[in-house]
Order: sequence, then C-alpha cells, then structure tokens
Amino acid sequence: MDVDGRYRLASATVTVTTAPAWHLHADPDEFVTIEAAVTAALEGSCTVLATLVVQTEQAPGPIVCGWRIERGWLHGMKPAAVQAAVRPCGGSSAPVARAYPAPRSCRTRPSPAEAPARATAGARAARQLPIPVRPVRRHPVITIATPSGTVRAVPSEADATGSVLYTLTGAATGTVHVTATSSPARWDRFDAVRASLGSVSARELPAEPLVRIRGRAYQGNTVRVLAHSADVPWGWLERDLTDTNDRPAPPQASQMLTAILRACAGHYAARSDFPGLQHAARRHDTPQLLKWLDAMISHAERAQARWLVDAETHRVQAARSLAAWWTLARWFTARPHPALALLLVPDRESLAHRAEYLPKWAEISTRAAEDESRRLTLFRSEYEELARPAAAPESRDRPYFVVGQWKGGGDVDIWHVEEAPTDPDELSDLCEQHTVDAEDAFGSVEIVYAASPEAAAEQARQEASETSERIHRELTRP
Repeated sequence: MDVDGRYRLASATVTVTTAPAWHLHADPDEFVTIEAAVTAALEGSCTVLATLVVQTEQAPGPIVCGWRIERGWLHGMKPAAVQAAVRPCGGSSAPVARAYPAPRSCRTRPSPAEAPARATAGARAARQLPIPVRPVRRHPVITIATPSGTVRAVPSEADATGSVLYTLTGAATGTVHVTATSSPARWDRFDAVRASLGSVSARELPAEPLVRIRGRAYQGNTVRVLAHSADVPWGWLERDLTDTNDRPAPPQASQMLTAILRACAGHYAARSDFPGLQHAARRHDTPQLLKWLDAMISHAERAQARWLVDAETHRVQAARSLAAWWTLARWFTARPHPALALLLVPDRESLAHRAEYLPKWAEISTRAAEDESRRLTLFRSEYEELARPAAAPESRDRPYFVVGQWKGGGDVDIWHVEEAPTDPDELSDLCEQHTVDAEDAFGSVEIVYAASPEAAAEQARQEASETSERIHRELTRP
C-alpha cells in the first residue's frame, strides 16, 4: 500500500531445475515487476505497508512463509499470520499451504534477543575508525495541504542547471520544475526562485508531464522574490494559471496550484545546497541573458539617440518660430497689413502656438532620453556583471552520517552517507537509529563535517587510512 492508500499486487511464478545444473525459469516481465515492487518497498519513501510471500508447490503439499518489509529491512512474519493470510476461501478445492517461520537473510533484522550480542561483536570489530560511506541522498516527501486534498511532492536530484523536479501524487499529479532565476529587478542577481508547472522552466514551452487535477492539465508559473518576505504580496510574482486551451483555471484549482507552486519554491529555497544551485543556474542562464541584454542595450542606445535628436529639433524649431513671430510683429508695427495680422493670430499651428508648445515637447523628449539613459546604465551594469565569471559559492561544512565497515589496513567498505540534521536532539536520535542498524551488520557510524556527501566520504577514507597507519607504526615500534 502506498502513501495515497492505493494497493498494488505483484506476483511471479518461478520454476527451479537441478539437472543438469541449477537453473531458474521465470517470466521476465513478472520478475521485473516483483523486483520493482520490492525495491520500492525497501526504499520506503512512498510505501506504507508491504509484504513478501513465497509459496512452493512441492509434494506432499505447498508450504509458505512471509516477510514484512519496513524501513529497508525484512521482518519474518509469524507462521500463524501467514497461515491466516493464505487460507483458501470456503468451498475452494485448493490445497491448504503449511506456514513455517521465514528464513533469515543478510538483510533481515535480528530479534531483540540476538541484537545485543551482534551489536557487541560489530562494535568490537569496527567501532575503532570513522567509516566512510557511499553517497546516497534520501528525498523527503513534502506534504502540501490544499483546498481539494493533500498533495505529496518528492524532489529529484538537482541537475547540471541547478533545477529540481518535484513529482506530485495525491489530489494532483504531474511534475513541478523549480530552479533559481534572476531577480525581476536586476538580471545579474540570482536571488529568485521560479516554480513552473510541467517538466521544464517557464522560459520554454510547457512540457509533459503537466500538473493535472481531476484529469485536467494546467500550465503556469510563479516567482519567489527572496529579497522580500514570503508573507508580503511583493514577495511573489504570480502568473496566470491556465489549462492547455488557455482557459483560466477555476478558483479552487487556482488556489490548489498556487499552494503547490509556493510549497515547492519554498522547499527549494530552503535547501542546504541552495548557493550551489544558484551558481549552476547562473552559469546556465548567463549566455541567453547576455544575448537579450545585448539586444536591449542596442535598442536603448538607438532610442536615446532618437529622443536627443527630437529634443534638439523641437528647441531649434521653437526658437525659429519665436524669432519669426517677433519679426512679423515689428513689421506689423511699422507697416500694418491684414496679411501680417493673420500670421500673428495665435491659431492652431500658428507661429505663436508653435513657439508655445515646442519647448514643452523638447522638455518631454529630454526626459525620455534621460529615462533611456538610466535604463542603458542598468543594462550595461547587468551585462558587465554577468560577463564577469562568477566565483563558486563558499563551501559550508555540514554534518554527515558516515556508515560502513573497516576491512583492515585502511581499507573500508562504504555503505551509506546521509546529511545529518542540525538540531541536536534530532541528530542524536537519528544517530542512535543508524548505529543500531549498522551494528546489526557489523558496521559502525561516525559523524563527519564536510561540504558535500562526496567530501564526507573522502574525508572519512582519509581518516581511516591515517588511523591505520598510526596503529601500524605503534605496533611495529621497537
């Protein structure tokens, strides 16, 4: 059963032959289905309940056993519980399978009685060294409460562009693409987060899988401006949410989509590796931004030059109109004439009218040229900042759980690495849980501070090697 309450059943028929050699026969499709179901159950992020039942058809009668899969472990089920689960319905002629205790596997959790002894042996064997582990990142499920029901979002690994895809289940399905983006105020500052419905950024055409509510697909995006609080209206730039036919989303669907976009954007901005994601997004978007800014700079330069020419032309024409009016006025004073009087009348487009409004037009054109100059200065400064290579963000050491087993001689078997919580209580509880799991397999857990999972693993390897060399020197010292 998954987190949405849906049940899934997978089964496969396997035939084993022993002559001339051991061989297993099974339908490939059925086997892949079983493999996928067990993998999903062991991973556990989207699974609530899972059981694995194996039944044979050998004579004199079928036998059956079962395991409960929980938190990456196989827990053997009691024979009585398995017997009750596989008992045929009344009136059925099928033989009754006999249940027996499930055999232990290397990944089966020991019983409470066995755990202390195995933990003690594992601690003596491997607690001496910090053990590095294979980098594995667990993706938490984000629960989003919406007017139409609960939506769960699972983030993917960030790609080379700093983008993360959130896979939705529950009241809405599909994907949300989230990435760091340039600020609406300044393109050279990547202090904003863009969340888009679908699998690509809003700067591209919408791509499937789009977010669907009751079978209806929607498109749109929102931008979180990190320079302002999320609680103020200007902390978000909302875009119209529409379906694939460009019809506005209904109010309830719009509220639901807005809640999903905001939740995904907020989770992305709160990631511990957000500075690195910003750097990757800047490196990816810079070529296109420079291309746009180059065109905008050229347009602003032409517009500024045109406004300056218009302003100078209006000033010259105003001066000429005023000079011509005074010349006609002197002529009319010296020798009055009806034609001169007609030219001096302040009518539309007369000399007096032009001498009055042309200076105002020159002032308007001058202000427009100043506005273009300010925009041009902004565009050039943004272009210069984007063209300058951006320094990689400073690495910040964070705690990581390092789990594995020392093989001796400085060699280590890497099992798992996971970023530890910063809260001391949570860190202690989770460390104790990992320690129990590791000791069950004769491993150990150490906390290593590093900038990334890979760095934590490498640091643990180095410390293990140095410790082995130090022990060797002490043992061989005369």
